[in-house]
Parts: sequence; C-alpha cells; structure tokens
Amino acid sequence: MKDKISRAVRWLWDKLRAFPRARPGLWKLCLVSLALALLALILTGVLGAVKTAPVSQSAHLQWMGSKEELRYAQLSFFFDEDAGPDFARIYDLRDALEAALKEGSMEPSSDSARLWIDAFSAQRDISTDIGGAGSVSASVTGIGGDYFYFHPVQLMYGQLISGDDLLKDMVVIDETLAWQLFGAFNVVDFPISVGGQPCFVAGVVRKTDTWPERALYGEKGRLFASFELLEDFEPGIKASCYEMILPDPVAGYAYGLAEKASPAAEDDYLLIENSARYGTLPLLKKLRNFSQLGTQTAAIALPYWENAARMAENWALLLMALILMLLITPVVCIIFLIVTAWRRRGVFITWIKDTHRRRQMERWQHKRELEQQRAQHQDENPDEDSTDPEDEAEPETTDKPKEEVIL
Repeated sequence: MKDKISRAVRWLWDKLRAFPRARPGLWKLCLVSLALALLALILTGVLGAVKTAPVSQSAHLQWMGSKEELRYAQLSFFFDEDAGPDFARIYDLRDALEAALKEGSMEPSSDSARLWIDAFSAQRDISTDIGGAGSVSASVTGIGGDYFYFHPVQLMYGQLISGDDLLKDMVVIDETLAWQLFGAFNVVDFPISVGGQPCFVAGVVRKTDTWPERALYGEKGRLFASFELLEDFEPGIKASCYEMILPDPVAGYAYGLAEKASPAAEDDYLLIENSARYGTLPLLKKLRNFSQLGTQTAAIALPYWENAARMAENWALLLMALILMLLITPVVCIIFLIVTAWRRRGVFITWIKDTHRRRQMERWQHKRELEQQRAQHQDENPDEDSTDPEDEAEPETTDKPKEEVIL
C-alpha cells in the first residue's frame, strides 16, 4: 500500500513539475486564481468579524438554544419624534404582542420563565450638576424594560438600573460625565441634579470602546435614567426606540407579528430585524440596490447604536463586493479547467485504460518473476522439499500383550 501511495505522489509531482512547461499560460492563470482565492478567504474572515462587531445586534444569541428548541429574532422599532408610543401605549403594545403569542400557542415553559423580553428608550440633552456654580450638558437616555440586556456596558462601580426598579431617582453615568462633574470615577451614591431633579448615582460605566460604537458614541457624557424620570421633565414624552426579542419559529414570523402590532402609522416608523440584517441573502439584496444605500425618506432620528450598526453594514457590503470580485477569476479558471477536461475526456479515458493495463502487466510480470525464482530455488536445492520414505514410515510399536488364541 505504501508503494502505491509513493508511486502516486511521485507521478503527481512529476506532472505538476511538467505542467508549467507544457501549459505556461494556464499555469499562470492557476497561480493568480489561487492567490485571489486566498485573499478572498482572508476577507471572508474579516467580514465575519465585522458582522459580529456591533454588540447591540446580537442580544438574541443568548436566547438561541439547540436546533430542537424555539428560535428567536431580535427586532427594533424606530419612531418619528411625534409618532412614538408614550408610556401608556407601550403597555398596550406589550399586551398586543402577548396576545398574539398566545394566539400562536406559544407560552413560557413555567410561571417564572419568560417567553420574550423588550426595552424602550428616548434620547434627550439635559443639563446636569452637583449643586455647584456650573452645570454640564449630558446626553440622557430614558430607559425602560431590559435596556442593558440589549446594550451591554462595562460596569466600573455600583450597579445598573432597569425599568422594573421601584426607585426612579437612581441614575447611571459614564466615566466621562463622572469626571466632568466630580473629578473622580467611584462616585456611587453621590447626589446629582438632572434637569433640576435631585437624583443619586447608582453606577458608573465605561465609555464604549468597541468598534463601531466608539466612532459614533460622541464626546458628550452620557446618563441613563428611568423613562418615568424623563416623563417628569417632559410630560407625555414618547419613546423613540422600542426593541424586542420574540419567538421566531418560522423565518419572518416575528417580523410580521411586530409589524401587525405597530403603534404608529407605516410612514412614521422603521422596523428592522437585527438578527437577520447581516445574513448573506440580505446583504446581497442590499448590494443589488447599492445606489440607494443610505437613502431614507422618513424623518426619523436614529440613536448612535443604530448608526453604528449601519456603519458596520456598509463595511460588510464593501467587503462582500470585494470578495465577489476576487472570486471571479478563480471561478473562471475552474470552469475553464472543467471544460478543458471535458473536451479531452477521450485522452483521459485512454490514459486511465493504459495505466490500468500497464499496472496489470506489471503485476503479472512481478508474479511470474516470483514463480521463476521459486522454481530456480527448488532446482538448486532439491533435497529441501523432499521427504525420506523411511523417515515417514515410523515403526509401529505397541505395548499391548499378544492375544492368546484359544482353540
């Protein structure tokens, strides 16, 4: 077996060495195609890293289990400034989604389990101070539901807040705002005034340093407060973003469910399926409409994380276009080799038959040489295989006594 493998490897190596001299043009094409294919493979790895870079687009992955379990989809509503739901309509939206899930015979496995989660937010610029002479303007995000589940942050000190907290005067600030106001980072439980409303610092988080969020995070300090706190400053404030993770047993089911339960008119919101935006088919569809990329007819202000996701999406489209361009030459080379092989199939079949016939002849000659060597050996040593009849005939000995014949 080792001899056959070594002969096959040696034959293949000889053919490869002779190929550049026999077909120099085709050899150069194959080398260029191989180099372009390797470059496309490297860019494919970069594309995978770009797809997973926006942390706000992958919250649904924590809900995904085995293939037998229920699959989930992550979706986001972005509303026009005057068309978003207020606090009361958000609860109506939740009830509509809950009723639609029950109608689809989807219920949690136990009373303590959750079938789906959501979060909502609104953005405002509000002045903050600590009782001194000056104040600092900060970007305030009023949050509700499980906001930090969709937008994970790195906690430096203290703890995070959620929409279910009973104390609505606790806020979370980033390190930039903590340094601007207090000149320190560990300021947990310190008093802070937000738009004239006395509050306390529950936690301090790091300014995001992940790409692409850091490019669009902004230089201004950020503060996260409960949605009800912003409602005290601005009664009737409306959410600009509503995010959810819904069961998606069939592709498109969650999207249709959310679209049907939308609290705004069709022209007043954008609905994005975050869990599917970086798939191969959606990217190819957007690449087909590349000239319209980035165009938007609705007057909707997008938060920084959605702009960051679109930035990553643009890079993913660019990388996919480069990969497709790089693969043109290797694909043409493979097609050319297949067509050439098909046209010369008669030569290949003849070569295979000749090779098989030659191998049979070599085996037959090898077998005949072995038989001749064995016969020659027997002629030179005739006594080795002969046996002496006297040695074979052993005297018959018995210890039995002779039987007496009784007449």
